[in-house]
Amino acid sequence: WQQRIARAMGTFPGFVSAVVVEPQMHSDVGDELLFTVRFRFDNNANLHSWMFSSTREALLLELEPLLTTPDVVTATLTRKLPDALSDLFVPAGSATKPRPPAKWKVVVLVTCALYTVVWPVAKAIAPWLTQKGI
Repeated sequence: WQQRIARAMGTFPGFVSAVVVEPQMHSDVGDELLFTVRFRFDNNANLHSWMFSSTREALLLELEPLLTTPDVVTATLTRKLPDALSDLFVPAGSATKPRPPAKWKVVVLVTCALYTVVWPVAKAIAPWLTQKGI
């Protein structure tokens, strides 16, 4: 069944990859194993066409008698960022631009932000620490 659904998924436009995560004991369902399949499509429209296809529905109906609990579907849209600090230039909820911000812009922004936060705190705490003998 797993090979058949993987082949079927691979025929759909925009299919990128499918990974079966090693089964784990799931505390919510007792001693039963929880299987997770992560698959990726290049955009939401292609994902939507797979999720609501008659092919997928038929394959899931085959699997249904083997399930002890109903399957759960979760979809997420991930954002790819070249580094951790580039997120400062991308508003939450929006897609990243094809070209990330220049590294020098990220360095200048982070340096200015850290300087304006750390310097006043260090100036205010230094006398107190000296007084306490620390």
